[in-house]
Amino acid sequence: MNIAPYLRLTYHPAGRDWPAVDCWGLYRLIVGENFGVWLGEFSGLEDPRAIARTAMRESTSRDWLPVLPGAEQAGDAVLMTGLLGEGRLTLSAPIHVGCVIEPGRMIDIEATNGVLVRNFRSTSRLRAALEVANRVRGIFRPRALA
Repeated sequence: MNIAPYLRLTYHPAGRDWPAVDCWGLYRLIVGENFGVWLGEFSGLEDPRAIARTAMRESTSRDWLPVLPGAEQAGDAVLMTGLLGEGRLTLSAPIHVGCVIEPGRMIDIEATNGVLVRNFRSTSRLRAALEVANRVRGIFRPRALA
């Protein structure tokens, strides 16, 4: 999977297409363009919490499969807690999604940092604190990718 084109995207709330996306828009583009699986747009949802609630409902539906840590593959969704603004982190509610590009690594986009490629699991406490391992609440695979 070639992620280079996605590194040029910019963040936009409720963005679903080139050149400006939010985290769900980025995930949706990557899975659609690389695997031919086009997921729902969640049109009209700008609040990350509303998107997360919808994504959580979908992730427990028949359309998504839970993935055990270490069994992830490219295209899986990493559901995480996220930033609510002003650097405030949600404690448990997942409101952010990244796309697995290889086991242990993902691509995601945030308003404050733009597009990032980073580890989502780590065996080192220090590295995990600096990355997003402590934010992960689940990994899910669209059934169409299974």
